[in-house]
Amino acid sequence: MEDRSPTVFVVTFILGIVATVFVALRLLSKIWVVKRFTADDAFAVVAWLFATGVSVVVCAGAREGLGQPDAYILDEWKAPMKKAVYAFTVFYNPALMATKTSILILYVRMAAAHPFLRYASIATMVIVNLAGIVLTFLGLFQCRPISAAWSTDIDGQCIDVVSMYLASAPINILTDLAILCLPLPILTQLRMEIKQKCALVCTFIVGGFVAIVDVVRILYLQNALRESREWNAGVIITAATRPPNFSYHTSFSLMWSAVEVSVGLCCCCVLVLKPLVMRVMPGFLGRQARESRRALSISKAAERGSVSRAGEKDVPPAPALSITSILPEDEDGMDFFQMLGSGPTDPPTLPQPEPIRPAVSRHFDQQEATQTFFDFVNMKGKTPLTELTAREAWWPILFVSTLFFLWGFAYGLLGTLNAEIQALLNYSSSEAFALHNAYWIGYFLGPLLVGYWTLTRAGFKATFMAGLAIYSCGALSYWPSSVLKSYPGFFISNAIVALGLSVLENAANPFVALAGPGQLSESRLCFSQGIQGVGSVISSVVASRALFSGLSEDDLFRVQWCYLAVGLFVVALAVLFFYVPLSEASDDELEAMALQRLYNAGMDKGEKVYRMDARKVLLVSGVVLMATYVGAQESVSYFLGSISRGAYPSFDPANTALVGAGIFALGRFIASGLTYLFPPRHVLFGYIFGAFLSSLLAMVLPVGPAALAFLILLHFCESAIFPILFAMTLRGQGKHTKFAATAITMAISGGATWPSVVYAVDMSHMDNPRYSVRVTTALYGVAMLWPVWLSVSKTMRRRRGRNGRGDSGGDVAEYGV
Repeated sequence: MEDRSPTVFVVTFILGIVATVFVALRLLSKIWVVKRFTADDAFAVVAWLFATGVSVVVCAGAREGLGQPDAYILDEWKAPMKKAVYAFTVFYNPALMATKTSILILYVRMAAAHPFLRYASIATMVIVNLAGIVLTFLGLFQCRPISAAWSTDIDGQCIDVVSMYLASAPINILTDLAILCLPLPILTQLRMEIKQKCALVCTFIVGGFVAIVDVVRILYLQNALRESREWNAGVIITAATRPPNFSYHTSFSLMWSAVEVSVGLCCCCVLVLKPLVMRVMPGFLGRQARESRRALSISKAAERGSVSRAGEKDVPPAPALSITSILPEDEDGMDFFQMLGSGPTDPPTLPQPEPIRPAVSRHFDQQEATQTFFDFVNMKGKTPLTELTAREAWWPILFVSTLFFLWGFAYGLLGTLNAEIQALLNYSSSEAFALHNAYWIGYFLGPLLVGYWTLTRAGFKATFMAGLAIYSCGALSYWPSSVLKSYPGFFISNAIVALGLSVLENAANPFVALAGPGQLSESRLCFSQGIQGVGSVISSVVASRALFSGLSEDDLFRVQWCYLAVGLFVVALAVLFFYVPLSEASDDELEAMALQRLYNAGMDKGEKVYRMDARKVLLVSGVVLMATYVGAQESVSYFLGSISRGAYPSFDPANTALVGAGIFALGRFIASGLTYLFPPRHVLFGYIFGAFLSSLLAMVLPVGPAALAFLILLHFCESAIFPILFAMTLRGQGKHTKFAATAITMAISGGATWPSVVYAVDMSHMDNPRYSVRVTTALYGVAMLWPVWLSVSKTMRRRRGRNGRGDSGGDVAEYGV
């Protein structure tokens, strides 16, 4: 093994010097040029003090053997090296915390005109400081007694600091990405010269480099942890007990940690260097300084006299130009983030001298109105979601369907991973089932806590982005869970992922159902849900054949990178969603559409059924049926392995699940066409009846291929129930549509209720795995009553008409069916 200590020393030392230079330039810019020292500058200085401490202790450790194999480390080096490593654990987190706090305070201070940036920055700041304080104290008190962390003579009990740093890595990555992405929506709307925009973009690209450095640091931390587990899986890394060549394996981790701190500090300072650059090199960022000086000279000339023209007399003097906002001193004092507070800026406009002839006079207020009208005319508004034609709706539906694919992929990935982790970490059946229920608990909490509030106040796009952000956090939370092999960690990770996906589903399902002609809602939603099924199939194949096949403890490291890639992809998708124009639907527009449907059907708004409001009856019954359906589906899906072995033991249950997932997706695509041709309530009844019959035959037929065939056919029949039921329940809800979508999405948490009943039945009849299918059969038998009721009740049949004129899209004779 080569000696790493020279590399560690040189890289850390050079980056520490560079960071110091940037801090000095920042202070020069703020104190000499702007003559203003603010809270973000104070935190930058504090960050520099801690960053300097990090660089000094890493360099000192490198001088005392950090980075060398054990064979080359002298005994007298061990105590100083331990002290250096302990000092690093004390300085590292405060340095990151102060650096990020400085940037976020800058965001808050300069975002007076942008409430979202302000509040999001404050929220991120709270997370950064809470995590930083906790990790700082964990590093400070890593051993009992504390002196065992740096003393070679005291044998104390210590925590595994390498695991601690690796487990905290997702927080660093998420906050880095938040700091990088928060101002992007505003920055991209600024109008500035190409040089300025290039400088701004380059600044934030360098900011993204901090996240890349953090990923490299994680790689070396992971290698150090892997070495320790290969040495002795039962012994943790502590100050007193370390694997062979521990300093060699951790040296690059410490070096990249120091690089991360120094680069972050440089990015923190670059953001406020514009005043200094404009003072030293006025032309570097564009023509604004030259235009300001030109405006100033013209103004002074205008004040000294009048403008003379040949053949003209008594020309009134030009009005004095107010130059307060364009003086070079103020230009020097404006950094990039003062632009955020002041909004888009244009080159200064000089006032025109008033013409002599009144007939052709034009005043500035008239010109401003014309400009405003011009901007208004050229600002093309988005068509409301409820007014899109079938042709116009295809693009937004296809784009939003990427979200359906995403949660289908996540569902398949989580199902396979949970099964493998159960086997790897020897979880009991009850613990594994609790992990399954954690997912559905998230589905209940997501719409309740986040989905409805965001959807009603900010619209579909904001809800999509919120769901993606939460899902990204959940994906990255698997990192500490797998590092620590923590059951509570996996439980919470499942819940967070489901919470994010439920927020997505809270907006995506009604978006697709509402986008375009109302009579095609079921067809559109079946199509998009079919894409979700394709995502489940692909993730099942990838997970079972490549990622999690024969998962070992060492493979948990590979799983971490998978979820890191998923988390970063989801963040990029959220940014993409911000820039893609998507139509919205206000409560007034939804109410108008519902009233039009009632008018077409010749019905009143307060139409009653069983002396109750028909709309409310439909919503409550649809929510109950949704919880029943999802519970029945999950009762088969979770126990599919044992049921498959009971139906046909010689057939691999994994293949049963894979074929069933493919049939499931196919069934939704077929239903998309069927609901276009036939009344949706008839299609719904056919699928529910098929599920009832298939589950019954899969339960009662003798063991053999026939029982297995009906078990697979059950997946086909289950497939279209969800999208058809969702669209039918949502139709006609008017201004309550978003509340209805939230209630239906929360009902999906029935995937925890009925499988719990099946689990109890299964435990009491372990000799007959197919016995629990009776619960599923009974649930589908009850569910058949709903479409029958819609057909029998004239009021509900007319209300469910896809145009308000019957399910067939305008056939009044439909009422008599």
